Amino acid sequence: MVVTGSRLITNGADAPTPVTVVPTADLKNISPGDFTAALEQLPVLANSQNVATTTISFSGSGQGFLNLRGVGVSRTLTLLDGQRMVPSGVLGLPDINLIPDAMISRTDIVTGGASAAYGSDAVAGVVNFILDNKFTGLKGYAQAGISDYGDGANQQVSVTGGSSFFDDRLHVVASVEYKHQDTIYEPDRPGS
Repeated sequence: MVVTGSRLITNGADAPTPVTVVPTADLKNISPGDFTAALEQLPVLANSQNVATTTISFSGSGQGFLNLRGVGVSRTLTLLDGQRMVPSGVLGLPDINLIPDAMISRTDIVTGGASAAYGSDAVAGVVNFILDNKFTGLKGYAQAGISDYGDGANQQVSVTGGSSFFDDRLHVVASVEYKHQDTIYEPDRPGS
């Protein structure tokens, strides 16, 4: 039996350690674009790195890494449904941009006393993404935009579908997502 903080509770106020439970709908209201950018709006994740802030020299473009309390991206344990995420990229860190946004049901964040339960990878804390594994139906999402200066065009499209088979003994969920953002040229800005 494996017991983690996010498997015990659905309400962060009832947990023995402080757990922040953030439904995906709330994150989409904060920042309808990049999921990592939405998580960065939470004060505890303010120093995370997303598509806009990650440089190619650091880890490669288009990746997102979580940094709880500014301790460092390598000190934040990232889980997917209670299991450690597989590292990606040259630094061996889990890239949360590999998780389709449409499949995330909620995000549980533990910042206090996490290393005692999860080990030294969780010195800063734990972020656990809970997927909607029982989604049934079809949903889509599309978004596009451009800056007032004609640069930084971005597009995001996702389609998710799920269905049950064999009297609910098999449930299949699939999600496809495309994201793209062009460069923002700072010299074109007034005052640059």
